[in-house]
Amino acid sequence: MATKMIAASVSALCDAAVLCVESGVRHLCLDLRDVTFCDSGSLFMLLGLQRALHAADGDLVVTAISNSVERALVAHGLKDLLRR
Repeated sequence: MATKMIAASVSALCDAAVLCVESGVRHLCLDLRDVTFCDSGSLFMLLGLQRALHAADGDLVVTAISNSVERALVAHGLKDLLRR
C-alpha cells in the first residue's frame, strides 16, 4: 500500500513511539518501503524521534528506504543522519 509520509502522520508515529519508550522499549525499526512521498517536516520529526531515543539509550533504525524517501533525504542533506 502506497503511503505519504507527512508531518501530520509522523506526529502520530512520534506519539506512539513516546508510549513505547515510556513502557520500556528503546529500539525502534521503521520499514519505509511503501512510502511514496516524504515531506521535510516528516524527515525532521524522524530526526527528533531518533534523538529522543538516543537520549533514552535507545535507537531508531529505518529500513527498506524507498527511492522517494532516499531522494528527500539527499535533497535536505539528511542522508547520513538516519541510521539504516
